[in-house]
Amino acid sequence: MYPLFVIETLGRFPGLTGLFISSILSATLSTFSSGVNSMATVILEDIYKRLSTQGEISNEHQLIFSKLLCKLNWMFCFFELSFVDLISGINWLFNSIYGIYCILYGK
Repeated sequence: MYPLFVIETLGRFPGLTGLFISSILSATLSTFSSGVNSMATVILEDIYKRLSTQGEISNEHQLIFSKLLCKLNWMFCFFELSFVDLISGINWLFNSIYGIYCILYGK
């Protein structure tokens, strides 16, 4: 029902349906990105700094470690999604792309 509402309301104006979908996707990516960043910050501040044998950790070292943690979090999330995809037998990526296609073209 909701995709039909978007198509019926925004379909009269060229490009607004795509703008609506791109705004939803960008909000989702932003939320996911901030979650990954906060996980990296928590690991750095609460675990790494407490277990570190060095006295004070330099800003450059913290920056490199945070970037590494963010990349590892992204890799872990993609690995987890691919593992769930493999175990469940459902292709999540294909279903998401097909859902966007159906919203855009009303199929």
